Amino acid sequence: MTRRVLLIGASVRAAAQSARRAGLEPWCLDLFADADLSAIAPVQAIAPADYPQGFLELLAAGPLGPVIYTGGLENHPELIDAISDQRPVWGHLGPTLRRVRAPERLASVLREAGYATPAIRLEATGLPSDGTWLAKPRWGSGGHRIEPWQGHPLAGQPGDWYWQERIVPPPGTELVPASALFVADAQGQVTAVGWCRQLVGQSWLRAAPFAFCGCVGPFPVSTAACDLPRLGQVLGSAFGLRGLFGVDFLVIGSQAVVLEVNPRYPASTEVYERVWNLALLRHHRAAFTGSAVEPTDELPQYKPSTRTSSAMTKAILFAAADCVFRRAQLAGLTESDRSQPVQLADLPPEGTSIAAGQPILTVLAPTTDLAAATVSEIECRLGSAPSFTSEWEPT
Repeated sequence: MTRRVLLIGASVRAAAQSARRAGLEPWCLDLFADADLSAIAPVQAIAPADYPQGFLELLAAGPLGPVIYTGGLENHPELIDAISDQRPVWGHLGPTLRRVRAPERLASVLREAGYATPAIRLEATGLPSDGTWLAKPRWGSGGHRIEPWQGHPLAGQPGDWYWQERIVPPPGTELVPASALFVADAQGQVTAVGWCRQLVGQSWLRAAPFAFCGCVGPFPVSTAACDLPRLGQVLGSAFGLRGLFGVDFLVIGSQAVVLEVNPRYPASTEVYERVWNLALLRHHRAAFTGSAVEPTDELPQYKPSTRTSSAMTKAILFAAADCVFRRAQLAGLTESDRSQPVQLADLPPEGTSIAAGQPILTVLAPTTDLAAATVSEIECRLGSAPSFTSEWEPT
């Protein structure tokens, strides 16, 4: 059995820890080469100017083994195809990525299956420019570069963008961003693992509007606002999905509006693994190699006696002001409340200069309130807080 696996993406720390849980030996390439990543695996940073095309050259000089790519690289199908010419890829290749990331095709599949999804336009002609529609990059990730459409010029070529109707809940109804995690086996059978509330554009994490900045969960499939097992099977069958993938949706009261598919290792995977004691990359590997999954690795809906009601908050803190990361300044933060342990992850190398708007680190906490308190303390110690004081908005 292959144990060595090469992980690439903007940030692969969570995937490397997943690989370790699955008994794999990760070798990593990403933008940050964080300290807690280098503590568990060989890692090499790719220069921002070389991202992402530089992965091809770096992989050519790397060890033998299959590749798993993480968030952002699903937007570069030509690169993934070029990598697949060098070595096996445990992930979707270019043709699948182009199909599932085509918003008009996805919307058609969802509507035909009876799922609510926002209206889509491929050009802005005739659309109101009052913010009731969103301009979205066709090859975007993490909510970056999404903005209310106000008739202004957009960077790039016309085909680089599409427009999506902005969903506004009725008065007095909460709108909850959410994501679901699925795994499809080698025969195309899809299992819904669970779902999480997403943290999006949270000011207490200094995130830009619409930017993904974490999640809270996981929650059982049975508590979701839509039929997740059927949704996963519809999408898996329509697009030939295999392995781990995620689906973003909005919960409005008792209804769900499906937004998009993330056809790769989702950032929320580690939350499921930590809370429910799973090793999901074993299922991902099996989907691409045909290897068997041990009965002890069954997913939670097949082991109801082991399922817990616990949840975890994963919160990604962005810098509101330029700062320098010093590990010593964070001493004791994870020991302040031993009954509710907090973990810090994605820790930059010592002395790293972090520009405003860039991620600092990730907080993993048993409650959102505890995550928020930890974030406040981190900002004070690193001097990364904004010059004004704003109220916390944990959700």
